[in-house]
Amino acid sequence: MKIPTLNEELFAALCHNEADTVRKLLEGGVSPDVWFDNGLSALMVAARAGAHDVLTVLLEHGADAHALNAQGRNALFYLCNWGESSHYHVERHTESARLLLDAGADAYACDTSGDSAFWLCCRYSCANVLMLMHKRSPLPLEARHACGDTPLLMACRYVSDIQNRRCNNRHAVNLLIALGGNSSATGADGKTARDLFRNLPFACDASWSPADYVASLESPSYHWPRIKKEIRMERPLAPFAVYAHGYTDLHYAARWGDEDAARELLDAGAMVDAVAHNGLTPLMLAARCGHWRAGLLLLAHGADRHCKDCRSLSAVDYALRAGNKRLWRAM
Repeated sequence: MKIPTLNEELFAALCHNEADTVRKLLEGGVSPDVWFDNGLSALMVAARAGAHDVLTVLLEHGADAHALNAQGRNALFYLCNWGESSHYHVERHTESARLLLDAGADAYACDTSGDSAFWLCCRYSCANVLMLMHKRSPLPLEARHACGDTPLLMACRYVSDIQNRRCNNRHAVNLLIALGGNSSATGADGKTARDLFRNLPFACDASWSPADYVASLESPSYHWPRIKKEIRMERPLAPFAVYAHGYTDLHYAARWGDEDAARELLDAGAMVDAVAHNGLTPLMLAARCGHWRAGLLLLAHGADRHCKDCRSLSAVDYALRAGNKRLWRAM
């Protein structure tokens, strides 16, 4: 049996957000700035996996947030790259982005194809991360990507590409308009923002106020990100309750990897294969969010790994797409 090297052990711990293992290895002499054979640093691997806990440990031990790889990409780039990332949820990576920005990560460092963390946020609707950038310095709303798009044009170009993406881009469009994005600017194809997205906010609804919108995002009462607000923090667990979009507390527990909450709900009789309106089961959420331990718990309680959602994807498919290899192998 092959014994894994320290670097292999660290890589696995980074991918699976095992903060205690990472801390032990770092305290044992492993460098927080170690580079792996795939051309990524430890911090980049953690960011790409959406592993907030181990990312925090790496930064505490002095990992370099400025470091760029051969493609000119830093850890913040990988955090915002939903096209490759194994994490899905805006709420989960907002605090990670804040930590990286505080550590000096350059949001505007362009890679060899002209992309940067800023452009990825416009493309993949990381509106909350855009807001973090804006609070540090006003966003370059008139900047042009290598393809000829302004930030608003790029956000509008991807707003309706729901089938091939992981979120709706409306939030980024709202924010860029509210901050003063020029909806009349044209791209290389001659199209304006309204050509790409007919339902632009503010211009077609007198009740919308750009200033009020931005103020609402900056207000302390606007909890963005809303980390784990559904679990334990505001109300007791309800094993049989069904909320918006058909989600249950078990869905939320699986989404956030809260094993204690999931176990308590299952013991109380919660439906292990409860189906939301979009066809998602708790196991699918655990699979796509990288929570292999929560996934194993659901499997142990009889969760159906072959059940499919409205996109004909199963938990096995989600685990494979998300790089959740431990759960994928178990299924």
